[in-house]
Amino acid sequence: MPTHTISQGWARAGETLSAPPLAISADGEANGDPVVTANSTNMEFDITFGGGAALKSFLITANFQVTVKVNSTSTPDHTWTWGSTGGWYHWDPSSGDVNPLPNPVTKMFFTSTPGGTVTIRVLHDIGP
Repeated sequence: MPTHTISQGWARAGETLSAPPLAISADGEANGDPVVTANSTNMEFDITFGGGAALKSFLITANFQVTVKVNSTSTPDHTWTWGSTGGWYHWDPSSGDVNPLPNPVTKMFFTSTPGGTVTIRVLHDIGP
């Protein structure tokens, strides 16, 4: 059974705080590292995983300017838009946020001028 361990921390000069690691397990895992080519518009990447209650942990990150659309380019289930330094997004049921992916995911679409590599890590339940 795949497990992801989530760590959170905070620091300033002379002080560091961290929460205990959170281990999350599920019976399915979907990962990807799509290389987004420069000057891409809606570059398609196939990745399949359960959304809604089946989703247990979701991480997506990039260190470059990119827009990410989930499942559709015209009416996406969710969109992330990050500027020149990129971004980081993590969700799990204990995060306190609403699940950003209520539907099963089959595709992601990337639009970027500089291009780069996106990192996707997913835990999800795949069956009873």
